[in-house]
Amino acid sequence: MSSRRPTKLAMSAGNDVADSEGIPVSSTHHRRQRADLARIAAQGARGRFPHPGVLVCVEADSAGWPVHSRIPNTRTHREDAMSGVLTGKRALVTGSATGFGRATAELFAREGAHVVGMDLRFDGELYGVKPFQGDVTKGDDVTAAVQAAAGDDGLDILVANAGVILIDDLRSAKAEDWARVFDVNVLGMLRAFQAAALNMIDTGRAGKLLATASVSATRPYAEGGSYCASKAAVHSLVKSAALAFASDGITVNAIDPGPADTALYRNAMAKLSQTDYASGTSLAEHKAESASHVPLKRLADVDDIAQLYLFLASDASRYMTGATIAIDGGLALV
Repeated sequence: MSSRRPTKLAMSAGNDVADSEGIPVSSTHHRRQRADLARIAAQGARGRFPHPGVLVCVEADSAGWPVHSRIPNTRTHREDAMSGVLTGKRALVTGSATGFGRATAELFAREGAHVVGMDLRFDGELYGVKPFQGDVTKGDDVTAAVQAAAGDDGLDILVANAGVILIDDLRSAKAEDWARVFDVNVLGMLRAFQAAALNMIDTGRAGKLLATASVSATRPYAEGGSYCASKAAVHSLVKSAALAFASDGITVNAIDPGPADTALYRNAMAKLSQTDYASGTSLAEHKAESASHVPLKRLADVDDIAQLYLFLASDASRYMTGATIAIDGGLALV
């Protein structure tokens, strides 16, 4: 992937020439795929497609959005078996450069949505996602990102995922450090909710506001007081927003992920290993220790989180609002 930093609003799309592991497909596969494409072109001209198939980005339209075509599912990889449940939807995902946000934004794009991903910076391209460089602590950036995702039609889905973790000791914690965590994790989400909801109301969209909270909201730990408190605040914000926007047809829901092997987690564990709490503990030891407390005995994968967000973004969740769903391998039970 290119390491070139995108412009503030740049398009990341390209043609697939390898399988999902980056391994070139065989010449036999190419011949079969060409035959599939020829057949589907003829069937498409008659206005029908026989299989759910794979959603692939083949080119950009005149507005710079990735154009998706549906081809028969000739491979067995899970990520290729897409249903197109978000076809035509417009979505904004904050905190989308890595981790949960990136996996969710790319999955939404594979499911047919027009997706803008917002983050402070992007290292490399995202599949079918328009990167938007912005800061959720700045209201103007958030409003601009919403407009970029909404276009003239209006926004359908917001995933407010941007967040930070501060490892601190409550005995010496500084108010300004807590203020920074709350500015991103709580007020950043409030800004995103407000901008997205106003766009949905103005354009008559019965949209979905989704938020990343954390199991730490109800299962706090000593070293992360500011983070745990901010995620508890997210729980209340989601419930209040669900009540505030219900009459507009807008639903608001959150997820509570447990520990997951993401850059945010790895950075937090690296900082933790330098403190008096766990001095010298390696990342591998931290991961093993975290997984040992989870009933399912593993950390979450980013795809676990993205799949839950896909359900919440789809029409299947249309009667849900004000809910917070644990996706933590059972950690909240122990």
